[in-house]
Amino acid sequence: MKKVKKAVILVGGFGTRFLPATLCTPKELFPLVDKPILFYHLKECVDSGITHVCLVSSEEKHSINDLVNPNAKLIQRLKTQNKMALLDSYYSVMNKLKIKIVYQKEQNGTAGALACAQDWLNGDPFVLYYGDDLIEADVPAAKQIIDVYNQTGKSVCILQKVKKEDIHKYGSAVLQKIKGKDYYNMSAIVEKPKTEEAPSLYASIGRYVLTQEIFDELDNLQAINGEYYVTAAINNLAERGRMNATVVCGTYHDCGNKLEFAKTITEYMLKSEEFGQEYRKYIKNLAKKL
Repeated sequence: MKKVKKAVILVGGFGTRFLPATLCTPKELFPLVDKPILFYHLKECVDSGITHVCLVSSEEKHSINDLVNPNAKLIQRLKTQNKMALLDSYYSVMNKLKIKIVYQKEQNGTAGALACAQDWLNGDPFVLYYGDDLIEADVPAAKQIIDVYNQTGKSVCILQKVKKEDIHKYGSAVLQKIKGKDYYNMSAIVEKPKTEEAPSLYASIGRYVLTQEIFDELDNLQAINGEYYVTAAINNLAERGRMNATVVCGTYHDCGNKLEFAKTITEYMLKSEEFGQEYRKYIKNLAKKL
């Protein structure tokens, strides 16, 4: 069984929910304190033992390239001014990864984006990330699902238990417990079910280990409003008994939602070693005015 050393991160979408901000800045580069969302994904990759990353982007999103290959004049200025320490956290991650950027020529959904990375993957298993799904955890989320893959050799989905009144917003997993194990067999994901019809309160939250079997499923997908979705292919794998699932130990942040992203900024600011104490005072004073 091959080890998981690669990751694919989908960052090619237009980010229409955040217009007009995304006219100039990709949502994957929106900052949480002083680091872009995408950087947190890359750090998770490093902390999970991943060494190679493919970013599936679009040719219009030049800033993605700037994160991977910083402005040479800026770097030279920092060196001249003896300020390279400002980028210590950046290089501690980037120097441990080999990053490839490929471009999705046509905006035809997440399955179309993933297909762009097939040649680069060269048959290897990989972790799939969506650019705006952030999971904060002591044990990196990618490592949690890689650990399950190492036991089963199957693709793995990560889940979060949600409130009953919220399950209609997610894909609800159909699960079978495996005796003596901390993971499940997953036979289906029911997309946005009615509350009373949800098979479970465990929702898929956008982090997967996938084997090359996924590409056989991509070839058989039907378009929905002109787009093809990875989740449909994952559901097909589940129906064939080729999918496990595990419940995340950590906190999920939906950074593709305006309100949830604002909450995430607040949480990260409160936990900041540099700003957390002063920010907490600010929040307390602000709350008195509400």
